[in-house]
Amino acid sequence: MNQIAALPSMGPDPNAGGALIVSDTATMHREAVVAPTIERKLAWRSGRLDLEGETLAEAVTELNRYSAIPIVIRGPELAQKRLYGVFRLDDPGGFARTAAITLGVEAWMQDGIIVLAARNDDRPIAAAPH
Repeated sequence: MNQIAALPSMGPDPNAGGALIVSDTATMHREAVVAPTIERKLAWRSGRLDLEGETLAEAVTELNRYSAIPIVIRGPELAQKRLYGVFRLDDPGGFARTAAITLGVEAWMQDGIIVLAARNDDRPIAAAPH
């Protein structure tokens, strides 16, 4: 599929700051282009994970893509808590410690896996992630 992106002029146009996406197989549509959002989404290129209210589950999924040490979350309530901040992709332990302090939970290593859980959660892990 061929696409052409055309940026509007930066004049007094109230629609300025967007992009027009044209495809040879689809109808035209207009998408807003927001520089900070683009920078956040591309933070992985410089080894960073930039969170602005994503859930812990979303953050851990993204971090696990780049880390040799997986992180697991115990409990659906904890997985839905939201995080803000910039984290190094090569430091899952640092991410887990910061998340634990920020969210008031515990983080520990167990069998090569970093576990995030509510305080005093002593249940064994059902299965290690692959």
